[in-house]
Amino acid sequence: MRRINSTSRPRLGRPAVQQDLIVQEIRDQIVAGELLPGSRLPTRESISQKYGAGANTVQRAIDKLRDDGFILSNGRNGTHVSPEPPHLTRYALVFPSVPSDSQWVRFWTALNNEAISVQRNQGRTLAIYYGVSRDHGSNDYLALQQDVLDHRVAGIIFATPPFGVLNTPVLDEPGIPRISIMAESDEVKLPRITPDINSFFDQAIKFLHERGCRKIAFLNPSGLENTPSQCAELLAAKGMMTQPFWNQIVHLSLPHTAQNLVQLLMHVTQNERPDGLIIGDDNLVEYATAGLVAAGVRVPDDIQVVAHCNFPWPTPSVVPVRRLGYDARQVLQTAIDYVDAMRRGEPVPQATPIYARFEDELL
Repeated sequence: MRRINSTSRPRLGRPAVQQDLIVQEIRDQIVAGELLPGSRLPTRESISQKYGAGANTVQRAIDKLRDDGFILSNGRNGTHVSPEPPHLTRYALVFPSVPSDSQWVRFWTALNNEAISVQRNQGRTLAIYYGVSRDHGSNDYLALQQDVLDHRVAGIIFATPPFGVLNTPVLDEPGIPRISIMAESDEVKLPRITPDINSFFDQAIKFLHERGCRKIAFLNPSGLENTPSQCAELLAAKGMMTQPFWNQIVHLSLPHTAQNLVQLLMHVTQNERPDGLIIGDDNLVEYATAGLVAAGVRVPDDIQVVAHCNFPWPTPSVVPVRRLGYDARQVLQTAIDYVDAMRRGEPVPQATPIYARFEDELL
């Protein structure tokens, strides 16, 4: 680690080179804890002598460190290390897509909203990066990579498996705690937080059983095609059943297609219709419930509906539904707490499940 001391050194050549070296060495000392938050920096004159740099070069280096959040200039009181430098207080929340993209999902909206709430209520800085992928080369990806290299993040929270940044500094630069919201992966070995999908379907089925439902339909996103077979034992134990043609799958890039599927599922011309519907993703809820209205069924008289939700940000529904899902506040706060623990050198679980809960259980 480079240190600032009173020993002068010969001039280093071009001012830009001198400026970069001054920034790097002071920043390295702050990150290493050799210059503590609130401590006073050497005077500009001593820095100038140390590096053989002109006053303007030193001032530009000080301005760069200040703009990056590492130091504060206090006029006659001198220049001090920030009490909240970014390598200790600035968390990165990383999304693989942008909100206007068809791949964007409501879970990320919930996390994004909660990040804003955390900043407002906890005084933390959560820097949000959208569309982060090496392949896309977006501005936010380039900014995050530079922030990682310049120690401007205390930790990184990936909203999804970070496949798009494999073999990049965003994932590989040492010394930065990282956590991902994802299922187990062979490619990414980070501590992970995982919404427990089994708890969602177990509780949904139990609720419908208590309401007297026996014939259960599933409307799920791609990736959950096998849910009915995985729930078969629980359904049978409760005297319930499903049918292959009641298991409908919708790609999340085309959520509006759920409306026609549900209308067909519940159309009056069907010889057999379900009396319970589980909607396994909140991106489908608005369209699926519109399909129930279009089919002319009465909810909850003709059919009971359990709808997935990322609390506290429910999807609009045009019929009464029982909302069941995951608390985005709990997900994000757990990730932040784990980043803090890793920064303190404490162990964190490799896998942390977040269990599904009904809306009234969160009040």
